Parts: sequence; C-alpha cells; structure tokens
Amino acid sequence: MNTSEKTILCLDRDEQNLELLTLFFRREGFEVETHTSFRAYSKNIGRKDYAAVILEYFYEELAVDEICFEFRATLPNVPIIFCSVESRRNKVAKAINAGGTMYFAKPLDFEKIISAVKEFSGIKNKTEQAAAEMLRRSITANALTPKQTTMRTVKDSF
Repeated sequence: MNTSEKTILCLDRDEQNLELLTLFFRREGFEVETHTSFRAYSKNIGRKDYAAVILEYFYEELAVDEICFEFRATLPNVPIIFCSVESRRNKVAKAINAGGTMYFAKPLDFEKIISAVKEFSGIKNKTEQAAAEMLRRSITANALTPKQTTMRTVKDSF
C-alpha cells in the first residue's frame, strides 16, 4: 500500500479538532495532513492522492459546494467526509449533493469516522483492483495465440 492510500487530509478551522483527528488516525496507522485554511491548501489540490478528505462544513473563504467541486475536479474517487456542528437537514443535503460521501455532526465520534474512512477507502481500492482484474481478463481472453495469429494472416492474404 503506498502512502497516499494511508494519508488522510483534514481541513478544519479548529486546531484542537485537527490535533484530535491526527491522534486518532495515527493510532490506526494513517498519515495525516492538516490545514486550517482551504485557500492556503487549495493551491496543492491534485498534487497528492488521499485515502479520504475530512472537511469542516463552514469556511468563510468559499462555499461548501465550491470546495467539493475543487476536490471532485482533481480527486474524483476520494471520499469526502464532512464534520460539522451544523446538523440541519438542508445543510447536510447540500454537503452530500455537492459531492460529499458522508456527514458527521459534532461532537465527533472518532471511531465512526475512522470506520467510515476504512470502509470507503477499502471500497475505492477494491473497485480499482476489480477494474484492473477485469481489464487483465479481457486482454487475456482477447489475446491471440501464435496459431490464431498465423491463421488470420494466412486467411487475410487470400
């Protein structure tokens, strides 16, 4: 497993939340990259892949749907998990409709977030592995044996 499959990006305005997320994810063997400002981080989007993005709902800098659009444009398969004190249905729906994978209300249940990250990053990895296996099988099934290649060449020459 490469480091990007084990790295979590956490964006939250609150340093204490970032410290706690870092503590819990590192305990589970993940590397953690943290930022308190989306604007400061945004110039780095797409330079690195992640197992998941943990994103606070509120940023004065940019609307949640714009932030999700930025991530989805460069990291389309990475789970985006929102964590926020905001729990009104319309706000949760906006986050999910913008491309969020899951939404957790604060105070955070770190074990549930870790479990979600493992589940979603596992699905991503299994999906990629299944697609690679299907491609390999397709290539193998469609590959010509030397005898078939010779027969086609002979037939094509008449």
